[in-house]
Amino acid sequence: MTDIQVDMGGAALRNMVVFISWTVTSFLCHFCAKAFLSSIKLEINTEQDPDAAALQFRLNMWSASLVTLVQMVLCYLCVNMRNNKARNFLAAARVTHILATFATNISMAMMFASSTFAIKLMEPITSAITQYCILGTPMTSVAMASLPIIVGGAIAFSGNPLTDTSLTVGVAAAFISNVILAVRNLAIKKMGEDDKPVLTLNIRLSQMPFLMSSMMGLAILLLYLEKIGILPASAPYTISVCFLSGVFHVAYSFLSVVSHAVANIMKRVLVVLLLYLGGTRQAGLNNFLGLLVCVAGLFLYAWDKRPRDADSNQDGAAKTFSSNASSILGSNRGRVRFAMATLGLLLFTCVSAFYSGVPTSPRTIELVKRSHGDLISALTGNTREAATPFVREKIPEWTFGPQSLERPSWSDLEPDLSGYLVNDSLQIADFLQKSLIDDPEGSNFLSNKLQSTLEVIKETQRIHYNMFDAILRRYKYCMLIDTADFENKGDPAITAGEIYYLTRMGLQIVWYCNTQQCSEKNFDRAAELAKKFSTDDMVILVHGGGNINHYPEHDKFRFWAMEKFAGFQIFVFPQSIRVENANSEHWVKCQQLYCCNRNLTIVLRDLGSLEMARRYFDGDSRLIMAPDMAFHIGPVKRFISPAFDIMWVRRSDSEAPYYKEIPPHPPHLRLHVSDWLKFRTPLGGPSIERSFNAQLMGLFFVQRGRVVITDRVHGHILATLLDIPHVMLDNEHKKLSNYHRTWNKGLKNVRITDKPEEAMKMALELLETYKEVLPPRIPFTEISPAFLSYNWSKPETSYA
Repeated sequence: MTDIQVDMGGAALRNMVVFISWTVTSFLCHFCAKAFLSSIKLEINTEQDPDAAALQFRLNMWSASLVTLVQMVLCYLCVNMRNNKARNFLAAARVTHILATFATNISMAMMFASSTFAIKLMEPITSAITQYCILGTPMTSVAMASLPIIVGGAIAFSGNPLTDTSLTVGVAAAFISNVILAVRNLAIKKMGEDDKPVLTLNIRLSQMPFLMSSMMGLAILLLYLEKIGILPASAPYTISVCFLSGVFHVAYSFLSVVSHAVANIMKRVLVVLLLYLGGTRQAGLNNFLGLLVCVAGLFLYAWDKRPRDADSNQDGAAKTFSSNASSILGSNRGRVRFAMATLGLLLFTCVSAFYSGVPTSPRTIELVKRSHGDLISALTGNTREAATPFVREKIPEWTFGPQSLERPSWSDLEPDLSGYLVNDSLQIADFLQKSLIDDPEGSNFLSNKLQSTLEVIKETQRIHYNMFDAILRRYKYCMLIDTADFENKGDPAITAGEIYYLTRMGLQIVWYCNTQQCSEKNFDRAAELAKKFSTDDMVILVHGGGNINHYPEHDKFRFWAMEKFAGFQIFVFPQSIRVENANSEHWVKCQQLYCCNRNLTIVLRDLGSLEMARRYFDGDSRLIMAPDMAFHIGPVKRFISPAFDIMWVRRSDSEAPYYKEIPPHPPHLRLHVSDWLKFRTPLGGPSIERSFNAQLMGLFFVQRGRVVITDRVHGHILATLLDIPHVMLDNEHKKLSNYHRTWNKGLKNVRITDKPEEAMKMALELLETYKEVLPPRIPFTEISPAFLSYNWSKPETSYA
């Protein structure tokens, strides 16, 4: 091997290392910038609120200004460039680079970062058009033909800007950035080949240990301030990604001094794909086809700009000078003026974005407080308020609203990983990509980490869609067996959740029976109806609940289903198992019929039930685990003022609790003890309508208390939907604790015990902890029109 070959191999290796480093640092710069920009978001629905949308726009402008300022200041501190001959052009390049970076950050604040960089793929052709318009540099017919291909493909990947105002602004800002960069490149081109700036780093190798230790010290300080409550939980993460964006901005800019045209295109495409993979965007086939079209147009343009002969070194030849942030931060004499100009420009932008025509109305202040109450509290020194453990979640519009029958997108159901979940964000991101049908025991990995009721509700729905899609998505029709429309409000709540789920899945119910109408005669008629459908088109569904073995009449319906709908897939919604007598004839029959039907899927509602099913139903039947279906009702905002301080939901049916006495409570508090079986539901027409009425009365019943104590699983679930702090009082069969430890043990406003005395103490603690956010009791209830005196020192039990 000759020395020339060795040199060529070494050069190729160096070029590959530089290219990879250039691509990775560019990706990390914009990934961190997007993470910072995404953290400055209102926690309310901006689509339904014009004031919130306007405020979010100003927040986007502010956050884009701030991250640009950090990037520019770090460039100023870390990089030096000398050019003594073309100062005017260098000054123009400085200003245009600041503006282009700012426009890019605005675009990323308004839309997905991958969409921004799909638009920025057009930068080479934009530069060519600019040079044609200003310098008269000719454009070939091939270059002109590539223009609509590149533009159309980039917009197709980004989405339709005509349907989304934020997307419109984002696309426009990315276009503007391209135009400004074209002007910047033109200024650098005018410097001339002999006047290329000399680039040096201000940081010496001997200074690196000091800088690294300083950064670690700053990180430790931020974490400490967050731990003692001076900074909100998300502050260390937000500050860190903003700072890292500036660091990687310096790194990738320093690496991008000379680039091959094709390598430049490859780098940009890789950054687009990396930002897509690292972000939360869900792109479809049409989007990726648009990206492919755009890339094809860029390669067509690059091919046309190839050198025509060995001596050619015109603009667009094999090597082009790619200006960078470093080239803007040049000569020593201009540094102070550059810093002042940068600060002035960004401060002006911030002030303009926030206060130009912005009314400082109570409405605007309310929006900010609702969205960033912890951050504002920390900045104003009111850390006690910032540390309040209960924050009212936003109420999504899709509960009882126009979108209530539409299936939410995956991104709607995924949690925010930038807050308290940030330490587990990589594991959670991997978990969100898993197919849960393959690992049903692990389906509660995320649910038990979640602290707010809205997060638990969304994760429960996500689990159902993820797991059940693998089984049910291929079907068009279904039959639903054993729905509930009676006064036990929990079972109708399950039915309502099942109806919402099936409708959102697009499954058409062709027949159903409630508990009273699931007669063998009706089963036989349904079996005749089923002959009109293929086993590939229809599935038999069975209502969920907590009744395997404990309520034999409901097992009978499942046995009939397996007998009369042989050949059809039978899917039992989430159920609990209760066994009191392992030698009973009925339990033996359950083991025989539930174990060995390859067309049967039983969804167990908790880990205890799953373990029991695997022990006794081990066979051909599929056994999986998922939470209760009532969560598909969605989060519900309180719609009545509470009458009681503590609402004690106490069972009065066959699963009535073991305790007899209610512990004493403070006499100034109202305590009501009752079961919702006595709380009558208004009459309705069809059975499904009665189910929805009954679950609504369950929601009504629970929210009569400022806080709740319940020994019913669905007392817990409905209180969770309403975001009411509550205590779960477990029974001797561990029905509540099994569910709680399986799915909801991370909830901050929920307590659990098996002792009534402790339940009372916990309820009093909840009243104190959440006193600032709990609604007050109905006023004047202590006044009697008959001049009676009320004694609230004893529980009120005489009415429902």
